[in-house]
Formats: sequence, structure tokens, C-alpha cells
Amino acid sequence: MSGLVSAPARQWYETDTQRYGDVTGPDNVLVSGRLANGAVASVHVGAILLAAPGPAWKIYGREGTLVVSSDNTPQFKVVRLQGTPAGDSGLQELDVRGEPRGEYCEKRQPCGTTWYVAASHRAPARSLFHAARYTMKENAMRLNLKVVAACVVLALVLSASAAAGAEPTAAQVRDGDTLKAFVEGAKAHIEAITDMNEGAKLREKLRTEGDWKAGSMFLVIFLKSGEPFIHGNDRTAESKNLLGVEDERGTKVVEELFAAAARGGGFVEYYDGGPKTAYAVEYTSGITARRFVLVGGYSQDVSDVPVQIADLPKPAVVASQVVDRETLITFVEEAAKAYREAVMSEGYRGLTGVRNAFRVEGGDWKSGSIYLWVVSGGGVTLFHGSEPYREGKPTDMVRTDSKGVKIAEELIGGARREGRKFLRYHYDNPAIKGDEDAGSPKLGYAVSFSVPNTDQRAVIGSGIYLATDGK
Repeated sequence: MSGLVSAPARQWYETDTQRYGDVTGPDNVLVSGRLANGAVASVHVGAILLAAPGPAWKIYGREGTLVVSSDNTPQFKVVRLQGTPAGDSGLQELDVRGEPRGEYCEKRQPCGTTWYVAASHRAPARSLFHAARYTMKENAMRLNLKVVAACVVLALVLSASAAAGAEPTAAQVRDGDTLKAFVEGAKAHIEAITDMNEGAKLREKLRTEGDWKAGSMFLVIFLKSGEPFIHGNDRTAESKNLLGVEDERGTKVVEELFAAAARGGGFVEYYDGGPKTAYAVEYTSGITARRFVLVGGYSQDVSDVPVQIADLPKPAVVASQVVDRETLITFVEEAAKAYREAVMSEGYRGLTGVRNAFRVEGGDWKSGSIYLWVVSGGGVTLFHGSEPYREGKPTDMVRTDSKGVKIAEELIGGARREGRKFLRYHYDNPAIKGDEDAGSPKLGYAVSFSVPNTDQRAVIGSGIYLATDGK
């Protein structure tokens, strides 16, 4: 199941006060899920500014289709029921059985706001249940009543619970309560991610202005060793250990945040150009089952903190020595070993230092056009030794070179499936002018490795430009 809440309209006109008021909660809720029997359902409940189309419920099955709709909320306008059996050409009007409109209200409960809300759910639900089995044109159109009921329950319960429990966005954080709700809501969302490709996209999502970032309000995901795994505002902070960093009054802020998180979540007051408040909580990754610390409201200046670079053993072939197929193999295989060991280390303790070592120009792992990259099995960039801005963004898996070679699919997909993969292709060489369209011949090599506590795999690779197509 997945969901999204949003408040695209910043103000609504209040008809009773004849004034515009600020929107403080979401007015659009989208929920999608898969039922136990395999059917899928999607719900979008939204407040529409102009020309609202009215509600519509649509159910598609192997033996027919049902559509329930109305020009306005169901308690005010007639609910229209349409359907068609499999093989028929179009929707036909069906009889909506039930009590005359208004009779339910008059006999059982005084009309009013409470009844209106109940009726807006009751009318289409009642129509669906009555239409669960019917005959049209002498052709049986049999719909599984359990599936219909499940769709009704999914639509009503999930949309209601999503609206009631919607967390504030970064722009809506105004005090301690909204800060806590913002971080706890993000925690629930992040913990629910079980696919590594979606997890890899978090790096880009947390850095993009929107629900999870608004100016100085953003999120930071910390490794338990003290390095920001993802920093929503300062990419350079991800290369540093912040455990010992003090604020203007001598408080080791990150240590205090970790202690608050270990207690089940809590606030930390600190100073950085003025008083600030942060909230921290631990969470467990749904991908690797490892523990992280999630923080909101933390924006300390860490520009003076040194970059942490791992002291790795010198590889048998360094980046500047990669000149052919054999040296490329050795270089990538040794890099894969170092990166894999860092990933497998407790709490990713060695990962930040290894990533930083891979980025040092002129070092063992990077020399000009020879650099390393790491992607998820689906092609989302986890690390890029030359262009860090690509991290968190998906690779175009269907892109082809000038010769029609599907570069990413064959190299990344091949390594994921086969364990390792060579690929000869054409790619723009920055050192050569005029090859932007046709590209220059290049040889790529990639190997895959397992991610901790999961059967999902990541891929690490590099490449070398060739003097000619035949070399």
C-alpha cells in the first residue's frame, strides 16, 4: 500500500466569514493498495477549486465493469449507476435500488452535517452492494461481492485514515508539535520502503523543495556512526562525521540528537546563529533492517569539519593505470571488494570514508575519465565518483547509443543478472570535441553484489575510452 497527501491550494474562501483562510492540512489524499485476492484499488479524495466533477467510483473485472457517479455529493444529487458485461460495447444505465432520497434522514436521524457526511459514503456504497449481482440483456454480469466490499472498505477506511493521520509538510512546520509530526510522518514513510530502487531515490527527494524540504526546514538521515547518510540541504556534510561537532555554547548537538532518538524520540535545543530546535528519532530500514537516525530542524554550520577519507589498501591497479580490458577488470573488482566490505560493515561504519576515497582526483580510485559508479539494480544512482549530483536520480535504462546499444540495460541489467558484465558502446568523451552525437568507443565493466539482509543487488562499475572501435 502507498499513499500521498498534498495541499496544492494555499488558501480557501470561507463562505461563512467571507474571508480567505490559510490551508493548514492536506486537501488531496491519494491511496493505492493491493487486495488479498490480487486486485488493485486506488483512491483519490480531493477538494476542487472550480468546476468540481463530483465523485466517481469505478470497478473493472474480468466479467464486467461498474461505474458509480454523481454530479455533486451523493446526498444532494442522484447517484448514477452504469455497467456493462464483458464483451459488450459500452456502459448502460442500471437501476439504483434503495430508499427514496431523504427518507433515511427523516426517519432515523435529523438532517445535518453528521448525516451529510455519512450519506456521502452510504449512497455509492449502497448502490455498489445492490449491483453486486444483476442481469442485463439476458447476459449474466457476475461480480464477486467480496471484491466489491473490499473496494468499498479500502476507499472509505484508507482515505479516512490517511486524511486523519496526514503529517505536516516541511513548509507547515511552525512549532514543536508540527516538527515532531513532520519527522515522525517521514519516519513512517521511509520505513515502509522495501524496494532498494525507491530507497535510492530518497537522496534526491529529500534535497528537492517540496513536502520534505522548504528553505531551512529539511531532513537528515544519519548513520549510527555519526555521518549524514543523506543530508537534505548540504551534500558536502555527507562526507563528514558530525558526532563531536559543538554549537556556540559547547553542546555536541549530534550526540544529543542520537541520545534523544535512542530514548524513543525527542527534542534538542541548540545554538547556531541563534536558538534552534531539532527533533530526532530512530528508524529501521525496510530494505536492510538496519537502524538509522532521522532528524528534522538540524541546520548547523559544519563547513569547518574535515572530510573523512578511508585509508584503503593500494589496489593492484590504480585508476591511472587502467589502459585495457584486463586492467579495467582488476580495477573494478578491487573497488567492488572495498565498497562491498564497507556496505557489509556494521551500520555502514566504513562507507563514508570509502566513498570519499573513491572521489579523490589523482588518487588510487579516480583519474580523469576513469572513475567509479554504483547504482541500484534498477539503475538509480547510489554513488558517482565524478558527478555527485546524479546520486538519487534514475538512470535512463532504455537509452541507446549511436549504434543502437542499450547502454544501461545491457551493462547494469546484465551485471545484476549475471554477476558481471562487459559492454562495448559509444559515449560522449569530454576530451574530444565533435563526438557529442556519435560518441567515442568505450568499454564498460560492472559487477553486482548483495545488499545486507536482502536478496536485492547493487552494481558497481567503471569504463575506459578506446582509441578505436577495434581495440
